[in-house]
Amino acid sequence: MRSLGALFGRRGSYTLSPLHPPDALLQRDQDFASKGLHPKEATAIQRCANELRWCIYVRAGNPARLLHVTDTGEPLREPVRPKPAGLYQKTDKKDGRVFVDGRLFRDAAGNAFCGDIDLHGVYRKNEFGEFEEIDPELFVPAMNTALETTGLHVPWRLAPRTPMICGPYDVFPHSPIQHGAHDGWSERNNASYAGGVNMGPQPGVIRFAPDEMPRYFVSTQRYHDDLAVHGKAVAYTSEAWTMGRNRRAQEHYKRRHSSPSLRDPA
Repeated sequence: MRSLGALFGRRGSYTLSPLHPPDALLQRDQDFASKGLHPKEATAIQRCANELRWCIYVRAGNPARLLHVTDTGEPLREPVRPKPAGLYQKTDKKDGRVFVDGRLFRDAAGNAFCGDIDLHGVYRKNEFGEFEEIDPELFVPAMNTALETTGLHVPWRLAPRTPMICGPYDVFPHSPIQHGAHDGWSERNNASYAGGVNMGPQPGVIRFAPDEMPRYFVSTQRYHDDLAVHGKAVAYTSEAWTMGRNRRAQEHYKRRHSSPSLRDPA
């Protein structure tokens, strides 16, 4: 896979860096690492944007996730898989995996869970310059295919007993994108679902647009303004936008434990 440096004529090294100011251009490997994306993942997402002419909004994640996303070609010290849909526990700020009541949370096969890649929205411009949503049945498998070719997400890094069962949108246990985009999620405006922790837009969004440098929006308001230009701010109610504006990027608020038990590791 070519790096983003190769795509845009820039190169960099992979180290963590602090948060960027609002609306910052992301150009170096460390820029993406600080947002929870491996540089190879960012390159794959940008290639999808360029080749498919999609505008892809990715939610910034916990940088510690990258402790469990490696391209060394060696097995991980402990098997780990991306968080599946329905598992709402936050990953540990320093460890990058999910803990419940102080214990490492695992599935029945023995896999721990690290952060998946959350998409806020995936759109294409129509002939009038307005956004049209891409169906998750199209973008989830297409983007997972691109991400899996990086060598970062391979089934042999899972626990040996993990059932390789395909879920909705052709998602497997090792797939980095485990569900559809937040902007199209049926519960995005529901204040009561899972205690309301996922109501409204989430702060900290990276925009990958065709033939543009990736751009980081630290505030929910900035994301609102970008969607409003293309007539898509109506995806959220005013109450949901208010909920989103009240959050801070990289905020680690406590979530109600409403996740499934995951007795079935698939």
